[in-house]
Amino acid sequence: MGRPLDGGSGPHNEGHASDRGRVYQAAGDQQITEHHYHYPVRRGGLRRVVRWRLPEAWRPALPFAVPVAFVLVIVLALKVWPTAQGSPADEGRGAAERPQGAAAASPDRSAGSPAPSEPSWSPSPPEPSPSLSPPADAQWFGEMKLTSVDLDADPPKIVADDDEANTTFKVGYQSGRDGAGVEIEGLQILWDRKNSVALWEDSATPTSQQCVDRIGQQGAKSLPLSEGSRFCVSSWDGRVGLVDVGAYDETLEAYKGTVIVWPPCRKHCSSLPHG
Repeated sequence: MGRPLDGGSGPHNEGHASDRGRVYQAAGDQQITEHHYHYPVRRGGLRRVVRWRLPEAWRPALPFAVPVAFVLVIVLALKVWPTAQGSPADEGRGAAERPQGAAAASPDRSAGSPAPSEPSWSPSPPEPSPSLSPPADAQWFGEMKLTSVDLDADPPKIVADDDEANTTFKVGYQSGRDGAGVEIEGLQILWDRKNSVALWEDSATPTSQQCVDRIGQQGAKSLPLSEGSRFCVSSWDGRVGLVDVGAYDETLEAYKGTVIVWPPCRKHCSSLPHG
């Protein structure tokens, strides 16, 4: 039995809750007392919550994690972006156009147009001319720039202006290309210049012996030079040469000439000046 709701005495009913909390109530005011029973739940029916904590050794590096991640994202974007700009179709079109551009830029060799070339400073054999042809006994025959020339070299070559020990003859341009300012000068040792150049005025090409005789008879230290003039010259080693002066080359800023060189003189050469 229970107590009245107002704390007084009097008739009253007391209800009992059972059957998992269901309450059966009689008529009238009732005082209901609920009894809750908690039964143990099987372990397999509970959800397990996994909580992960950062290891202590990693915590000092946590402030740097965000900047490093940001930098990695930027680097990756820079690598991917250029690749995304092009497409295989664009590359195919570029590859197809390149050979056409290259063919248009390159000169047509088959059409016979010569390729541009730098002026050559080394002697080269010229086409034989009616006025001067290579003799059968000549050691060398070719065209040269007329400055300081060494005929004892094989083949003859241009040397420095101050290389007197290897200079067979020198053409000086002290006063320009015209007038008496251009001269051909012979062998020189210090201040002693030899009478090793002679003017050849005949129209026929001389022989080696004729040049030897002309130098012996009319040799000079230097002579005026102009286009069309010819000179017999002798070298330090006893070689004899003929210099046929050609036109003045504006590009080279010097005269060009055709040169014949004979082997060193072995006999009848006592009149030749040499070292």
